[in-house]
Amino acid sequence: MVTSHAGFPRSLVSLLASISLLAGSVNGYPFIASSSDLLERDHKPFELKLWPVGASITWGQHSQSRNGYRKPLRDELVSDGWDVDMVGSQHHGNMTDDNVEGYPGATIATVQTKAMNALPTLPNKPNLVLINAGTNDCRKDLNITGAGDRMEKMIDAILKEKDMETATIILSTLIPSDQKEVKAHRDAVNEQYRKLVTAMSKKGTSIRLAEMENALSWPQDYTVDGKADDTHPSDAGYAKMAKVWFEAIKDAYRDGIIKATGTVTSPNTVTEVISVESAVGVGPGVEVEMEVVTETITVS
Repeated sequence: MVTSHAGFPRSLVSLLASISLLAGSVNGYPFIASSSDLLERDHKPFELKLWPVGASITWGQHSQSRNGYRKPLRDELVSDGWDVDMVGSQHHGNMTDDNVEGYPGATIATVQTKAMNALPTLPNKPNLVLINAGTNDCRKDLNITGAGDRMEKMIDAILKEKDMETATIILSTLIPSDQKEVKAHRDAVNEQYRKLVTAMSKKGTSIRLAEMENALSWPQDYTVDGKADDTHPSDAGYAKMAKVWFEAIKDAYRDGIIKATGTVTSPNTVTEVISVESAVGVGPGVEVEMEVVTETITVS
């Protein structure tokens, strides 16, 4: 048993204590509780091995840091109590954990080919796959009515790979673009993706949608040094994408569809007890001393 969390690694115990003023009443008397209000950040029971798959937007093109959405998303997940390992055969960005499966200029079919070639080589198989692909199919006016079918084929291929059967897919709708062909076809592709996620989910596939429709605005979220890219966000725009991914991941975990797969972190058990004394004013001249004891047990 450990009586202090000082010095413990973030991956074992995450506990946030904040000072708050609580207003209420006891027997009709208003009171203010002055205490250390312990907000326990839920440390998740397994590691997220996150595989970002797609083309140039996944790669992080036009991102000043070259991280694209990956670094802000990773930070959000870690803050939410996850241990995160980005996986992928490529490396890009100034972040330390910079693995990615992003191929600028690639269509859905090309992304599938490259991703499936890479997947068997990954030292750790992902339990969470983020897919953003199809913008280049729009740009090339490539059989737009079949985009959803091509995406379904890629998802099926990923989930049929060894050790990937229980992986969760988060499929992103395409973000806004000012490029002529993308603007013309994006809505049609996005509607196919929405229907695909609904249909696959009903069949039991662990899949959720990351709805990017209203997350970004062109040109505001695509402008760097006064110049707006017609397709690729700035770091501020990528951060908005990260928030959409994060909410979709939270919903998937809440629904119980994200599972531990591949190699997980070493088992550890930590018991932590923190005692906090509080003074609660119950009424005029009346004060009660309280001791609040919170016990946190984390097993991974």
